Amino acid sequence: MNAARNAILGVVATIAGIVFTIFLTQTILAGIISKMDWFVENGYLGYLALFVVFIIMALFLIPASFSKFVCGHLFGFIPGMIFAWIASMIAALFPHAIARKWLKPWATRIIENRPLMADIEQAIVNDGWKTVAYTRISLVLPYSLLNYVFGATSVKTVDLIKGNTLMIVPAAIYAWWGSQARVISEEGFSAQGDGYLWIMGFSLIFTVWIIHHLRKITLRHISAKSEY
Repeated sequence: MNAARNAILGVVATIAGIVFTIFLTQTILAGIISKMDWFVENGYLGYLALFVVFIIMALFLIPASFSKFVCGHLFGFIPGMIFAWIASMIAALFPHAIARKWLKPWATRIIENRPLMADIEQAIVNDGWKTVAYTRISLVLPYSLLNYVFGATSVKTVDLIKGNTLMIVPAAIYAWWGSQARVISEEGFSAQGDGYLWIMGFSLIFTVWIIHHLRKITLRHISAKSEY
């Protein structure tokens, strides 16, 4: 019963976060988002500045879902997905290095106080980079917190880099919705026609399915490896 409830809560929370972010980009944050075109208009300087923003957000435990969403909004789906994927992979290395060198006691307490994190630690002992990869495909497990937690585990940096490549999955999901938020803000939802409504309906159903399915795969792997 608890597992089913947690699964439902995870899906609902993620979908609610996406919907709320779209709402913010159309209302309260519309002015700020429009100014963020600076990153696109200034070429390599803008890309470098946005990359630094990714690092800062990772260091301060700010959910990466928003930055990936913004990348889709700024660059469009495919370019936004690629930028968010590469930037989030590299940005994750900074809190990991800091936790390993200076914050290991703090990160260790997080593991001790959270059974799921303890299971992840044990799974890493048994399966290294594959466990990192499984945690990275999940849209429910907290990317920012995991970066620090991995610093307190035995995972090697090279295994962390290999596992981080699977971040392309959440990058694709959030960049897609970010790109659609821009379409809606520029042209309006009603102007898209019935075909667009079908696309959005399918996208929503697929997002719900992928969140639930990947969460199940991730937790199955972690539970199996932690039982060794």
